[in-house]
Amino acid sequence: MIKHSVIKNIAKKGSVTCKELQQFIWKAQGRDPKLFYNRPGNYGNGIRDWVDQGLIRRESRGVYAITLNGKKYAQNPKHIKTIKIEAQIESLKRRIKSVVNENKNLRKHNAEMDRVLCNIKDYVTRYPTHRLHNVDIWEVK
Repeated sequence: MIKHSVIKNIAKKGSVTCKELQQFIWKAQGRDPKLFYNRPGNYGNGIRDWVDQGLIRRESRGVYAITLNGKKYAQNPKHIKTIKIEAQIESLKRRIKSVVNENKNLRKHNAEMDRVLCNIKDYVTRYPTHRLHNVDIWEVK
């Protein structure tokens, strides 16, 4: 429950520096706060995971703030499961929208190709003696 206690502390304070964030983690691990020393990059991967999960956000270099999801997580640690599900739902909505747009573009392209093919058929039926391989289909209107 290290993550939960750290997120609670950030929620109380609002925004924190990277050093303060590392101090919160140090205390949550049960270490003596007087022995804390700041080493750059010591907790970087864990902090980045929390940013990726949407619990905290990076405001500027070395400054982090709590997000709405982070506040909900501070109140109820099981909220992280709903955050993941909501993220998956949003991802699926974006994918569906993308597929629909691709489908619309494909329909427009197919309609254009049908028009070109109809023009070629019309051209061939009007001029049956002309060889089809000499016809440039992109110039037929």
